[in-house]
Amino acid sequence: MQPIISVIIPCYNSAEYIKSSLLSVLVQDTLDGQMEVICVDDGSTDDTVKEIEKIAVKDKRVKVYSQPHKGPYIARDLGLSKARGKYIHYMDSDDMLDKNTYSICLGLMQYHNLDQIMFCGEAFGEKAESVEAYNKHYSVSDEVKGQIFSGIELMEKMSETGNFFVGLPFRIVKREIVQSKEILPCLSLFHADNYYSMVSLCLSQKSMVVGNRFYKRRVREGSISTIPNKEKEHFSSIWSVIMALSYMLSNNLKHIDSPFIKKYMFRMVRALYRRAGNLTQEEMESCIDTFDANISDDIRFFMKTCFLPLFMKERNVQRKKKKN
Repeated sequence: MQPIISVIIPCYNSAEYIKSSLLSVLVQDTLDGQMEVICVDDGSTDDTVKEIEKIAVKDKRVKVYSQPHKGPYIARDLGLSKARGKYIHYMDSDDMLDKNTYSICLGLMQYHNLDQIMFCGEAFGEKAESVEAYNKHYSVSDEVKGQIFSGIELMEKMSETGNFFVGLPFRIVKREIVQSKEILPCLSLFHADNYYSMVSLCLSQKSMVVGNRFYKRRVREGSISTIPNKEKEHFSSIWSVIMALSYMLSNNLKHIDSPFIKKYMFRMVRALYRRAGNLTQEEMESCIDTFDANISDDIRFFMKTCFLPLFMKERNVQRKKKKN
């Protein structure tokens, strides 16, 4: 019997948190449908795998796979290749879910035949300031909640009325969307959520966001999203995201005219420029050359005609600011 949902959890040195994360998933009501939980260990050096196996022995819905340390996005892709569910949800190994997440979201997805549903989140952790900032970000306006939009429309509405948040764990998506050939693997350590979330919504005809704070995000030191002083890795990752976005947009030119897509592209270019300011010219060129050698001529042309002018425009703006 096909599972109704596949929950994919990339894990790296999460022995302290993976049990609570898994248990918050396993207590979910999936509306009489089966669930599979796919844990992919990304080369952990602690007891993460042992902790997962303790639970897997008691609950056959849990499967564990292992790979050398390559980052969470490669781990997610491995998990996706094993998935059989109609819907996909990506969890992080140190976070948790509200117990009613799947019953409500799957019910809405089935009733309205949605391609994707998003939900809000609530942060918790040791640093009160960081938690408060995240909680403001992971919320949506009443004007947007519970309505059906195309993916592009939903991104535009969320951006206009409040926050559009890109985190993959804040959404459940049909597997046929996630496995679309139009979604290229994005080989970046950081920022790939910016790519995957936007492309999956571009491919979604019927989408919805609900205001429930279903996702419980743990804010802690040492998680991949809080690692400081990785400027070269950030620059490479953003460049990789831009490259992947270029591929998608070059094959879906209708999306180019969307005001949100233009704004989104410019935001990525500004982020790239900001990171470039912390690198030497040699480091920046090395990162670009690495990716440039592995892309086709049509994508290279698209990047130069679409993204490069935005990059140069931002550079000129910043230069004028420095002069003044």
